[in-house]
Amino acid sequence: ELRSAADRLEANVDYEPTEEEVREYAAWLGMDADRDKDLLWIARRGLRTPLPDPWRPCESSDGEIFYFNPDTGESKWDHPCDDVLRELYLKERAKQAKELQESERRNKAGEDFGSPLSPV
Repeated sequence: ELRSAADRLEANVDYEPTEEEVREYAAWLGMDADRDKDLLWIARRGLRTPLPDPWRPCESSDGEIFYFNPDTGESKWDHPCDDVLRELYLKERAKQAKELQESERRNKAGEDFGSPLSPV
């Protein structure tokens, strides 16, 4: 029987997050779950990402989860992958914004020159 939240976290390799958990984690990463629906895969991936070696989940005396790296002695409250996932989200958002801007520019250029099929 698993005795602590940290043990449960470490043992749960086939974890499938709920939609509510995905939306909450998305908000934690800086996403707007409604606006960024097509990017929620990043939050889902983050919730399923195992801790990188040698990080280990630990539980504080008041039941809070934190992460500990026994090789370096570093401990942190945030999952070690949070920053990487936040950066991935920002890159994907920037890519989408650029694609939208280019699409709008192409559409505007098409309007400026008229359709090749329109009568002159």
